Amino acid sequence: MKMSFAHDIGVVAAASIVSIGVNWKSFEEQGKTLQKHQHIIQDQGNIIARQGERLTSLEGALARYNDRAQSARDLQTDDSPFQRDANNNWLTADESALFIFTKGIVVGEFNDACTYGNAVLSVERKDQWNGIGNCPSGDGSVTFGSHNVASGAHSTVTGGFNNQVDGDSSTVTGGGYNVASGTASTVTGGLNNQVDSFVSSISGGTGNHIYANASYSSILGGSRHDIYGEWGTSALLSLNSTNSTDAQMIPNHHSEERIRSLEDHSPFNCTETLCTSEDKHFLFTEGVVIGKINPHCDYGRGTLSVDFGKRKKGTNCPQKSGSVTFGQSSTAKTMASFKYKREKE
Repeated sequence: MKMSFAHDIGVVAAASIVSIGVNWKSFEEQGKTLQKHQHIIQDQGNIIARQGERLTSLEGALARYNDRAQSARDLQTDDSPFQRDANNNWLTADESALFIFTKGIVVGEFNDACTYGNAVLSVERKDQWNGIGNCPSGDGSVTFGSHNVASGAHSTVTGGFNNQVDGDSSTVTGGGYNVASGTASTVTGGLNNQVDSFVSSISGGTGNHIYANASYSSILGGSRHDIYGEWGTSALLSLNSTNSTDAQMIPNHHSEERIRSLEDHSPFNCTETLCTSEDKHFLFTEGVVIGKINPHCDYGRGTLSVDFGKRKKGTNCPQKSGSVTFGQSSTAKTMASFKYKREKE
């Protein structure tokens, strides 16, 4: 009996030891599993933190967008500068307000081939065949007519076709295929005339040329007259003349981020660099300034000024009603007058 009892105790003890060993191994496996779960939980926490950062960034972007949208709505409702008339055209809501366009105005159609300057004005209708139109690429420049280019600062082409002004403060007023490349030079009209010199002019005719060294010279008209030397002049000759005149010495004395789009009741549709209007007329009862405002000017009513300015201020001044000023330091002191003044060198 004693032997049997001792044997039973030994069996029970051995079984307990085996059970403890098995349970210890199970505990060890469960510990490893718990450690894996802890790593997974930590990784999920990091992912949640990154998602929170992205959410914060999106909330900030949404707030900025809402601010811009609210600014757009504010401009388009109570503070909108435009309203419609009985014919569904746009007109200014405040008849006493002067509109300032610092970049410029294109009346008609935009020329995709043109790099527009600052403070420019272009009246434009694209050619139906080649699609190339006017191009005021010089700062403070103006282009009217058809296929005209004004690349010089404060330069103007006020009519005609295929004319080009490269000189600063220079102008072509009409005709066709004329070039004014000298500073403060003028071609009044005619065909295929060219002025390359400083403060010189061709009044008309065809195929006339004032060369670069012939400063302060003029050709009144005629055909195929050339001037090479300073202070030269050519008298008006018949168009069938083939002779050129020699120069004669005579006394003679140029953002904040744009709102991306406007809502239905605004006349403009804007991108980051350009605003396009509806196909409607605009009525600016007080006037328009393209470029910079002249703080010393008392602007008249119904006026237009293209003014690139100097030292961040405008220099032109259309004082009287219905007057227009181009160039620099131009003042229109009579009603319904036009003033264009070249920049002093």
